[in-house]
Amino acid sequence: MRPFSADLRPEPQKPLYELGLQLAFMCAFANLLSHANRQILVVLVERINSDLHISDTQFGILMGPAFSVAYAISTIIIAEFTDANSKVRMISIGVFVWSAATFASAFVESFEGLLLCRALVGLGQSILSPAAYTLLASHYPKNQLGRISSLYAMGSFLGSALVLIVGGFFAEQSLQKPEFELWSNFSIARWRLIFLWVGGVGLIYSLVFVWLHKNTEHHQQYRQQPEQQNKQEQSPTPHVPYPEVVRYLWKYRDCYRFYILGFSSYSVALFCIIAWGPAFFIRQLDMNQSQAGLVLALIMGTANLSGVWASGYIMDKLRERGLKQAPYIIGTVGAGITALTAVGFYSAFSEQWHHNWVLLGFFLCAHFASYPIAPSASTNQLMTAIPMRARAYAIFLCVNNLLAMGAGLSLVGYLNDYVFSEQEAIGKSLALVVFLSACAASVLLGLGAKPYLRKLDRNAQHQGQYL
Repeated sequence: MRPFSADLRPEPQKPLYELGLQLAFMCAFANLLSHANRQILVVLVERINSDLHISDTQFGILMGPAFSVAYAISTIIIAEFTDANSKVRMISIGVFVWSAATFASAFVESFEGLLLCRALVGLGQSILSPAAYTLLASHYPKNQLGRISSLYAMGSFLGSALVLIVGGFFAEQSLQKPEFELWSNFSIARWRLIFLWVGGVGLIYSLVFVWLHKNTEHHQQYRQQPEQQNKQEQSPTPHVPYPEVVRYLWKYRDCYRFYILGFSSYSVALFCIIAWGPAFFIRQLDMNQSQAGLVLALIMGTANLSGVWASGYIMDKLRERGLKQAPYIIGTVGAGITALTAVGFYSAFSEQWHHNWVLLGFFLCAHFASYPIAPSASTNQLMTAIPMRARAYAIFLCVNNLLAMGAGLSLVGYLNDYVFSEQEAIGKSLALVVFLSACAASVLLGLGAKPYLRKLDRNAQHQGQYL
């Protein structure tokens, strides 16, 4: 396998906030829009089922496979173009595609039409994270990559929380005033307005993203001396065919298998908490739908945001102390604590403690379940050759989404229906899946630390050549 040049630019010592955070905030806002688009259907279940005459099974397809299968397949394919082209341009295209699909969802009148729109949303969003993390890694130094990755990831929780609140408002309004007149002699169901608003904002943002990026380019100039800039301009990053990427990952499979399976197992806990949280609140804490949505939004805005930021901050501090395996330390310890908090919140509601104690246990579980996001993204950027980073992360995302959104979420429902055989057992099913996935993640990431260190040492020994 031929060598690929690493990023040989000197590590800057300037504090994070002197670098300018415009680019990070731009990508974070794109991530916010991404998850707002992704979660819209959660708060419109009853209205869509009623108006479009969609069954629960069909709605389950729209929520799961329609998005996740399209996302998983397209992220592998499109990452080829992401590695070979401008990351800014690819992000802009992705935002445009998923926003246009969301905007069009306001006008569909059938299950098939909404299915197509959801698949296009998955296709567009599959572009974002591989391109964004690669772009951020090229603009910020390694010792601050954890916090930058955390800042980007925080957009996902803000977007999800925002759509739970705003979407709930539109859903309630549609019960009181079903129709909204767009213009003379043309009106649509009021619940459809959220598709127009969210999709419209995304369409506008996709057009200004490239222009905004030009105003941030000066923030990376300090990282390169003029002679280094000239050298890089003369030696552009080579394009690597996909088969060679696969051979690269297979050659270092002892490292990548623990990375992919460990962090994907950890993500199962997070996905299950977010997806099944409202059902848990409604069935076992006697909340109504609007209360459950508000509580989950508050948890996302506090527990998840603080968790994702804390993990990135701690990771950077550990790396500054010379602990190169910091992402795996965060993952191993964080997953272990997540498993313990799952036992804690299960014990709280099974012993019929006050609801505040149950919510505290759920809050802590959600906080620590957010720890894998920044380390998993940073790890790929630190150990993978530059021409292959987007595709390596795309492969991780493919496995991550299929395992977490597919197997993990389905397992909770299966346990509830066929093992415990009662809807009220949702807390037991949720706690068990979170506990098992977190335990598996802790073991896998603990085993993955040494192979990861060997990979970093090999990179350093070859003086910037990833072999």
